[in-house]
Amino acid sequence: MPENIWMQRLLLFLFLLSVFLLALNKVEDTDAWTHLSIGKVIYELKGIPKTEPFLFADPDEPFRYASWLFGLVYYLPYHFAGIYGVILFKALIVTLAFFILFEDSIKPYRNRMLAAVVLTVIVLVSRHRFVERPDTFLMIFLPFTVFALNAYRYENKKYLYAIPVMSVIWANMHPSITLMSVPFVAFICGDVIEGFLSERSAVFKDSALKKRTLIMTAVFAASLLCSLVSPYSVFQFTSGAGVLSSDWWTQEIIELKRPTWELSKTPYILTLILALSFAVNYKRFSLTHFLLALPFVYLGFTALRFVFVLAIVAGPLIARNLSCFLDDPETLKILRHKIFQGAVIFWMAVYPALTVFAVGPFGDPEKSFGFGANHFYTPEGALSYMDKRGIEGKVLNQFHWGGYITWRDFPKRRAFVDGRGLASQGLLEKAERARMNELVMDELERKYGFDAILIEPPVFQESSPEVFGEQDAALMSSNWALVYWDDNSLLYLKRGGKYESVIGADEYRFVLPSNGEYGLKKRLQNGISTQGLISDIERNIRETGSSRAYALLGQVYNHVGEYKKAVEAFGKVRKHMRVSHIVTAYYGIAFAYYKLGNYDDAVRFYKLALEFERNPATLYNFALVYIQKGDKALAVKYLKEALDVNPNFLNAYLLLLSLYKELEMGDEVRKTEQAYLNAMNNDKAEVHFKRGADAYISGRFKEAIDEYNRSIRINPSNPAPYCNLGFIYFDINNYEKALQYHKRAIETDRSFANAYYGLALVYRNLGRQDLAKENWQEYLRLEPSGYYSRRAKEELARISAK
Repeated sequence: MPENIWMQRLLLFLFLLSVFLLALNKVEDTDAWTHLSIGKVIYELKGIPKTEPFLFADPDEPFRYASWLFGLVYYLPYHFAGIYGVILFKALIVTLAFFILFEDSIKPYRNRMLAAVVLTVIVLVSRHRFVERPDTFLMIFLPFTVFALNAYRYENKKYLYAIPVMSVIWANMHPSITLMSVPFVAFICGDVIEGFLSERSAVFKDSALKKRTLIMTAVFAASLLCSLVSPYSVFQFTSGAGVLSSDWWTQEIIELKRPTWELSKTPYILTLILALSFAVNYKRFSLTHFLLALPFVYLGFTALRFVFVLAIVAGPLIARNLSCFLDDPETLKILRHKIFQGAVIFWMAVYPALTVFAVGPFGDPEKSFGFGANHFYTPEGALSYMDKRGIEGKVLNQFHWGGYITWRDFPKRRAFVDGRGLASQGLLEKAERARMNELVMDELERKYGFDAILIEPPVFQESSPEVFGEQDAALMSSNWALVYWDDNSLLYLKRGGKYESVIGADEYRFVLPSNGEYGLKKRLQNGISTQGLISDIERNIRETGSSRAYALLGQVYNHVGEYKKAVEAFGKVRKHMRVSHIVTAYYGIAFAYYKLGNYDDAVRFYKLALEFERNPATLYNFALVYIQKGDKALAVKYLKEALDVNPNFLNAYLLLLSLYKELEMGDEVRKTEQAYLNAMNNDKAEVHFKRGADAYISGRFKEAIDEYNRSIRINPSNPAPYCNLGFIYFDINNYEKALQYHKRAIETDRSFANAYYGLALVYRNLGRQDLAKENWQEYLRLEPSGYYSRRAKEELARISAK
């Protein structure tokens, strides 16, 4: 066998092996458990259930699930080989998908080396979708459709006759069946347009082109008809559109958000490379492939979920365009040289290892190589605790955990919702709002009768928990007791219910883990029992080994001056855990070393903390360390940076003023003194504003009004207290004053969105629908997404319907 054939086969083997290995990951996508649960029930019933079998939010709803066949197909490997079978099956499916992509990439120029290099990049950018979801079959069906059309176009091979049969499977596997039309339309339109633009001046003068176009059209029509073979008729075409048209889904579910540059650079870079590949190949420009690319470029910018679809379509196009551009004897000679081929083979062997072990820019921290479930993404710890304590029945759960609860515990436990989104948008929003509103939570509990709430810790800005005071920031209801928490989850039980004895034994009475560093600091300042806190936290460490608990324990030890114990506690925060815990640990260790006089180690850990975020408190303490080390210039640098981040950081002004005076920098002293006076006023106003917010949340309206007015007297240029006063007066039906304060907020800052929302509410209640409409429209212009934007849209729809 010729040497180059061996090289080509080795290349293909290494490439496919790399894909297979990179797909061997523990199950981390929580929707996988939903698919497996549905597959199991279909297998056991020997048919599709008529009504919702699992959830208690809408138990009598007709069962409709466009991916029913996927669930069944993925459950079968589990039935015969357990979780090992599921993960191996997924890896084989993904490997087959990239084999098809490879075969498509080499048509018609056969440049395997270039195709392999391009596709390794596609592997890296799409690996996040190597999960146990219907997307894996999309990776086969869509590339096969394009491959079959290219094979027919370039080689007259008849693979496209398999597409109608494949369409039946596709339509019952995934709503992405709608994408099947795109390659057909691109190839048919491309052939027609290119025919008209050719020297023949009319497309159908070429009988071969006419025949090809007619056959592709016939296969397309047959595929569309076959895709209607489904238990749900056309539901597979409409279910995805329903999700994408929902504001709640597209605003609250991360993978359905539009990929801004900050969220994901991949679609921007891919589109640029794709455009350049067409540009450099302008002499042999393919209109068909350009038409194919355009819809997927658009799709890639509609939601993060679809970036990988753009990648798998763009990969072969880029490889083909570059192969065409480099298709000359001299370039091919270089590409076929043993050194270049050896380098490509070496890359094929090395990049999977770099990716699995996350070396440098490679790898995905969410992926865990191997078999089993990645419980970083499940509430396994809380569910195990519930097993030990005999806690069963209905659970009000975090949206994306429903599938895992069902797979693991049904029928012993029933989830409220899962990732299918069967519950209405209004119910999903109500469940989320219930965490912050005791009345809404009581309403849900009365209607659905659950005794347990299983949720994730909330994510807050730096000092947000200060607003909650002594209330639990995760669940602001006194009717529920926290009995379990770890790095992933919080479990609450209903007071006065059937698990009162569990509450008596296991309730956490001192620590509020969701309130974080600032909440803990405030509780310590308010005189909470230090020993009680330590006891709660140490119990949690014994039971869960939580990184959050070690971080909280370190903070308590720093507060009471036990700095060596603080270093020890912070050192046990696991580095693969959430960034907030790691930053807290680095900051806490640095502070402890500073107090112990170990300034070099303090510098080292402050630098580590600053790599994650430029926190003003960290920068201030960093300056303190450099003062002790005698480097006043660096201390000044970090203090100025702290003030850039937080212009009202009073302690930073005082320390900076003392340094400027020591350094005899008179001009800087005068400027800083004036800035300090302004900041002092703002800080006093902010103190009153926070007290007002605390009183408002607690329903103490008179106290809130007094505090907001004090804040206004000190700093009349802040629109927030005016606006909040407007909402208070609205709540007590004093619409005249509500209008007055909302208008004053807008006079202070015309871009302050909440004031327009407040005005709209007042005008609605006064019957001035025209003015309500005007203000809701302005609110949406300023604040186009979020819970209140959705309420504004509903109000506008109500007005339009009249």
